[in-house]
Amino acid sequence: MTEHKGQVVELVPIDEVLANGGDHLDEEERRKLHDSIRESLRQMQAGELIDAKEALAALRAHR
Repeated sequence: MTEHKGQVVELVPIDEVLANGGDHLDEEERRKLHDSIRESLRQMQAGELIDAKEALAALRAHR
């Protein structure tokens, strides 16, 4: 598995986001989110994938 550095992202269930009035992203944060999603899609289409078992094992190892 390739070691990638980046930001830690806090995941929140969508019903909680909606119950609290939305995601509260400003324009710059939303642009960065959309850029990240586009890059992820590009990686997927280019076959730059990581086996799910490897990814989960790496996440569990960081606990």
